[in-house]
Amino acid sequence: MKIGYKKLKIFLGLAISSLFFLPNNLSSSQNVCQLDNALNYGYLESVVFDLGDEYQITKLKWQGEKTDKHFVGFQLASSLDYNGPWLFYGKSFFNDYIDHPPFKIYSFQSDNPHKNIRYFKYRVYLATCEEFSSPEVEKIILYYRK
Repeated sequence: MKIGYKKLKIFLGLAISSLFFLPNNLSSSQNVCQLDNALNYGYLESVVFDLGDEYQITKLKWQGEKTDKHFVGFQLASSLDYNGPWLFYGKSFFNDYIDHPPFKIYSFQSDNPHKNIRYFKYRVYLATCEEFSSPEVEKIILYYRK
């Protein structure tokens, strides 16, 4: 998939059936939901996106709904090669998550490993600490530049 826009919009139709749900038996005694205290959680991994040339991913924004009883986190992997290697990073560029509020832009740090890349993919993690409730991700927007 070749993309020629400075602002990349990735639309998601997150159906429950498309997620990998992993049960978690830990209690939800904390006020803010995280993966380690969620009743249920799962993730969706995207296909590989081809930017067509070398770019730097600079910002991420998502649209949807969540409460304190929900968790939405992102990890991004990038490469110059379609086949990877695919290492998923979060905020500190380790095995953590970008857990930024909806409708607000998250800017990557200056030591961003997603520089001079052509291909990328992402994971969206969803979790709930409340029975019969889940967060909603409607749209993911990634910004990139030369």
